[in-house]
Amino acid sequence: MPPGTKRRKTEDCCYGSFVSGSPRYVTRLFLRERRASGIESIGPYFGSLPPEMLNLLFSFLDAPALSSLGSTCRVLDSYAKRMWKPLCSRLGLVHKPTVLCVANPLSEASAFSYDKAVELCRGEKRWEIMAMRNWLYSKWRCVVCYRNCSHRVDVHFDVTLCDSCHPLFYRRKCHAKEQFSLTERDLRTIDNDSYEFLVSDLITIARRKYGSREALEDRLSHKQRQKNMREAEKQCALVQREREVLRALESLNSSYSDIESVDARCMPYVSTPASYQYAPQQSAEDAAKWLIGWKNRQETRHKLLMAEIEARSSRCKGCRARYDYRLPSATKCTHVLEDNAVKLMETIKDNFHHDIAHYTRHGQLSMETGVYDMEHRSAQELFLRNERRTKLMEELEVKKAEWPSILNGQKDAMNCNYAQDFIFKGVAILDTDGNKCRLRNAKDVARVILAKAHGWDSRFKEVMGELAKKGFLPPFDRLKLEGHLLMDDFVESTVVVHGDNIIACSATEVADRIAVIEGLEEEQKSSAAQRCARIYAECNRKPDITALRQVRRNSLVKSLNVKSFSECGPSSDRQWSPAHEYINCGTTTSLFGYKLTTPEAVACLIRLKREIHTQTKML
Repeated sequence: MPPGTKRRKTEDCCYGSFVSGSPRYVTRLFLRERRASGIESIGPYFGSLPPEMLNLLFSFLDAPALSSLGSTCRVLDSYAKRMWKPLCSRLGLVHKPTVLCVANPLSEASAFSYDKAVELCRGEKRWEIMAMRNWLYSKWRCVVCYRNCSHRVDVHFDVTLCDSCHPLFYRRKCHAKEQFSLTERDLRTIDNDSYEFLVSDLITIARRKYGSREALEDRLSHKQRQKNMREAEKQCALVQREREVLRALESLNSSYSDIESVDARCMPYVSTPASYQYAPQQSAEDAAKWLIGWKNRQETRHKLLMAEIEARSSRCKGCRARYDYRLPSATKCTHVLEDNAVKLMETIKDNFHHDIAHYTRHGQLSMETGVYDMEHRSAQELFLRNERRTKLMEELEVKKAEWPSILNGQKDAMNCNYAQDFIFKGVAILDTDGNKCRLRNAKDVARVILAKAHGWDSRFKEVMGELAKKGFLPPFDRLKLEGHLLMDDFVESTVVVHGDNIIACSATEVADRIAVIEGLEEEQKSSAAQRCARIYAECNRKPDITALRQVRRNSLVKSLNVKSFSECGPSSDRQWSPAHEYINCGTTTSLFGYKLTTPEAVACLIRLKREIHTQTKML
């Protein structure tokens, strides 16, 4: 107030509604601000406070207090709006703008409002949204594991879930919608707090919808039968298309036995039904011609590769280099005996038959340094691999006196990672505390393998001692496969890790785990693990394998139109092997490598194989 200005007692300040009850002297400017803000209409308590005091009071409020106080009247709402941004700054919240502009499918009047979305994302409203979300997520807990909730909240249920529990919930809900034909409205009627019993609640809702338990079971069985019928029709049509391809092969003077080695899963005629909108225009005759051409290409590649291997095996190293670079040389090398050449060729064929088969089928050798898609380059690479393998074996044989006992039976030095990388890639990488050393010499690789083998041997002996205390005696042939894999992982890398979980770090932990696997001890689980195991068991019922096989056997007998399964042949017979595979595993493979899972399709496949067998015998 400027000096010399007189204070005046106004009529507005004479009311006895102040906290202290004493009169108050103010300026005209103060009164003008009060009347403009409308603060006098919010009651005697807040109406007696100056705007600065209200700002100070609102600065101490959290998100729910700001929201509830601001919703009382328009004046306090204007004060609360100014406090959302300082609250976010005080909580250290960082706003990441995201424009989400999606129409509401339940409302026909809904429209895409990009401007409104941008306003919510960039305007002052964003601070309020951010602070409210932060307060809600700090109070919510996952209803399954009771951990702090993440931002994943299901839209149809008022429940909060963490990132690990949300997929389980989502699978259950989708399963319920599919099995029980429940709508979103049905799903919203589930009680919010009963998430752990979600499956039983969904069944209860479905029973109300269909009348009784028997009606619900009839509904489920009817839907399952419809699904199985559709799948059986598709798979039977696939087998029928394979039959048409075989007839086309016969018309082209060929047969299934000629093209049996061809990988035909990429053939569009068999894999794609004719009703498909984008089905390729291919006939059975075109598919048969494609198979014959592919088989001829495989035979040509195999012959050319074996000719290149034979030409190199009959030459010494110098003559082989001249041959590789296509330099003029004598017609025949006199430095290599014929017996040695035959022996070298047989060694390459025995040790690298997988690579030869891969080149024959696909026309290339997949390598770390590139793709070898020519016969002479592929043969050259196979000789280099054989040379590296021979040198490494010689280096290991020289140091056989230093071998630990584990290399004399339990572990093969040539099958470890260092040996395989050196043979097939030409370089083995030794990683020591982040320092990667590239080993390109057979002598260095052999030294590293022996150094690692001593560690393998000591860890293997530790595990043997701990298993002996548990009552397991060597050789451990009766252990389950899971126990053997656990031992191998520990011997190889000291720490056994499955995903993000550390299974074992010592021989004692490995022995304890194997005892649990074999059923001698019971694992002590935490309450959270027991809860997760119970929820998993509810969702994934363990089937009765014997009863399941019997059901498959009966359905297959019915589809084959035979009196009993004893009329079928043994599993060693190629005609009847699909029947045994289907009964034991629930699936089998068609002629051209496609998966069949229904008894009708398996029956069609067996009839087709019997026709092929009959034609072969007639020929």
